[in-house]
Amino acid sequence: MLCVITGQISDPVAQLILMKSDNFLFHADMVRGLSAAKNLIVCVTMKRTILIIVILLLAAVGVGTYYLLTNLDYLVKSAIEKYGSQTVQTAVRVDSVNINLADAQAALSGMTVANPSGFAKRPALSLSGIGVAIDIKNTRRDLITINRINIDNPQIYFEINQDRKNNLSRLKKNLAVSATAPGRAKDDSEESSLRLHIRELHFSGAQVQALLIPLNNKQGELKIPALRMSNLKGTPRQISRQILDTLLDHVQTEVKKSRLAAEIDRLKQDARQKVEQEKTEIQEKAQDKLDAEKRKAEEKLRRLLN
Repeated sequence: MLCVITGQISDPVAQLILMKSDNFLFHADMVRGLSAAKNLIVCVTMKRTILIIVILLLAAVGVGTYYLLTNLDYLVKSAIEKYGSQTVQTAVRVDSVNINLADAQAALSGMTVANPSGFAKRPALSLSGIGVAIDIKNTRRDLITINRINIDNPQIYFEINQDRKNNLSRLKKNLAVSATAPGRAKDDSEESSLRLHIRELHFSGAQVQALLIPLNNKQGELKIPALRMSNLKGTPRQISRQILDTLLDHVQTEVKKSRLAAEIDRLKQDARQKVEQEKTEIQEKAQDKLDAEKRKAEEKLRRLLN
């Protein structure tokens, strides 16, 4: 059959078909149709590729969001233990964290702050129950707003060791040291983008167990009045430092006003007397050594003169 072609053939696909065809009649309209079909195929392919990319991106975001939500409790628990331990320079541990974003509530249980070295192997602070009310509306990526934190029935261990040093004062010293420790600026910059705003924080039902080792392991207990803090702002590390510093001051103030105060004052007096006694002994030894050297010098001088 004769092939009749009308119109100019410029499309490469059409030219290829023409070269391979012996039995078909090509017209310009058919060639233009082939070109349009090719363009349609390219367009559909591009749209399909874009759609696949979008689906993959959405899937990645979904997986990331799922991971964050399913591991949020663990992430918060790890952050508390990390920054808390760095702040007080002793081990901070949390048994569990339960965050319910739907109800804007969180609960922490079994939080402990270990005693500093040189003291008994027991927690200095035990916070069994902590309730948190989150302000979801005013919380964003770089700011967590908390309406209220309730810490009920915390247990506080107060110890004066054999060296007449107390553990709570040591913790306060650790707080001051950690604030100026080398590399702290770098650590703070890592969390500088995150801020906390705590509107209210309540301690209630706190009880202190005291152990005065130099007084034949004398023990005592006292209840601490409720403590209220408000409008706390800063990085997680700064907030933890504010809370612990205020709590430790509050506890030690109450201890000084309790019946244990007389015992503590007696220990302080004994410590001062011991220091004075050691000072006197050192001075006497130094004087004895000086007198001995003086006698040796006088004896040597007499021998030279004779």
